[in-house]
Amino acid sequence: IYHKLGRYNEALADLKRILILDPAQFNAYRFRVEILSLTGRFEEAERDIQLLFKNNRGEIHRSQVVRGNYYADKGEYQKALELALECEILTKKQNENELIQQNYNSLRKIYHALNNNNLAYLYASKLIVLKDSFFEKTNIKDINELQTKYESEKKEQEITLLQIERKSSSQKSKSERNIRNLIIGSISLIAFLIALFAALLF
Repeated sequence: IYHKLGRYNEALADLKRILILDPAQFNAYRFRVEILSLTGRFEEAERDIQLLFKNNRGEIHRSQVVRGNYYADKGEYQKALELALECEILTKKQNENELIQQNYNSLRKIYHALNNNNLAYLYASKLIVLKDSFFEKTNIKDINELQTKYESEKKEQEITLLQIERKSSSQKSKSERNIRNLIIGSISLIAFLIALFAALLF
């Protein structure tokens, strides 16, 4: 939040706390490198990139995306371009949508800075298409989850209703038996009293 609001010192303090708890937290490094680059603290950003490589050895493609963005923010566009083009292959291979988007955005900015507006437009278009595709997939996933949840809740309600009906039916049968027994008992008692009264009279 602080990062988006431009409150960089507060953002850096938060990110430092996160990295103390989890020294391999990729996004914490990514945002910190970005803030340090934007505020001209390039030496500190370089150190963070080295730490990122060290703590995320199994995810080199992620570190390379951050490195490419760093060189773009630093104004070393040719070096940034080489890394971004390399990352384009790596991120697609890993099929990580968020990283692909970040890299497309980086390539868009780099080509724009190099006055290659055709390629800048190309990667801007790719970014829009990818975001739309991701949004659509997310919506479909959310709809499917809601449908599953609805069907599950509906099934639970049906089971509950059936249990209530069975319980009600059982209670009704028990009540009917009690009434029947009471009537039979009453009739028997009346018959007994009549017989007893008749015996007394005769």
